[in-house]
Amino acid sequence: MPAEDALLKVEGVHVEFPILKGLVFPRRVGSISAVAGVSIEVAPGETLSLVGESGCGKSTLARAILRLVTASAGQVLFKGVDLTKLSPAKMRPFRRHVQLVFQNPYASLHPRMTAREIIAEPLRMLGMDRREQVERAKQAMQRVQLRPEFGDRYPFAFSGGQRQRIGIARALSVNPEMVVLDEPVSALDVSVQADVLNLLKDLQADLGIAYLFIAHNLAVVRHFSDRVAVMYLGKIVETAPRDRLFKRPAHPYTEALLSAAPMPDPIRERKRQRIVLRGEIPSPANRPTGCCFRTRCPKAAAICAQIDPPPVTLAQGHVVNCHFANA
Repeated sequence: MPAEDALLKVEGVHVEFPILKGLVFPRRVGSISAVAGVSIEVAPGETLSLVGESGCGKSTLARAILRLVTASAGQVLFKGVDLTKLSPAKMRPFRRHVQLVFQNPYASLHPRMTAREIIAEPLRMLGMDRREQVERAKQAMQRVQLRPEFGDRYPFAFSGGQRQRIGIARALSVNPEMVVLDEPVSALDVSVQADVLNLLKDLQADLGIAYLFIAHNLAVVRHFSDRVAVMYLGKIVETAPRDRLFKRPAHPYTEALLSAAPMPDPIRERKRQRIVLRGEIPSPANRPTGCCFRTRCPKAAAICAQIDPPPVTLAQGHVVNCHFANA
């Protein structure tokens, strides 16, 4: 994907959180590097999935993109404008262009607001008049296949899938160009997950929205994505088009992730070889030198402890950070 075609371009973003000691006069004694120099791009109308183990920094990166946490370094360029340098007043108009759908539909909706009020809340923040708020909220409910008469109900009256549809409608009410989906189906029943994912794909086809999709479920990622970025300990270790990544993973961590995903074919499931990673995930407060994956990598060598592997392009759109990517 040419850089000039990118809707969102993240360059070298770092996010650090201080480690404080002391109750009365807390002092900084260290830092946790949650995101360590991440660079990704999302094109208009594209779905880029971000995968990795829990705690690797996926959600923190999403919040840094949305300015919900402050990036310590790097740039977040949306249509060429660096969002990290905007004041809160200048940032507000940009929020309508990039919206967020949260993981937990039970916790992300205000229990004392009706569905219509929840969906119209971003419109009110943008200063839209009440009549237009009601009309736009009605349109958003219809887009996510909720009956408009449900607008007077409170969140407790909806199922988990319906609550997530309300969250999606809230994000769509301002006509965004991009939506960050932070594990939007992980808290839902399997039967409901398919309905919500198909709805999101239909909305993307109709509205041309770009998605940054954060997930653990590799089967969902394979169904939903155009490209996939694999994250480990705050860094992107491999990025590739979906089909190429699942057929020809080049990074040892990606290979281990894919080997852990269950297969629907019981014969192939019994025959395949699992890759079991040794050791524990290092603490982001005490990162390994050189390659961040070397302490668990079956291919690790002396060079891995000395030099952080630079990105290597294997094919169009397939980039991997590994000293043995071509091995």
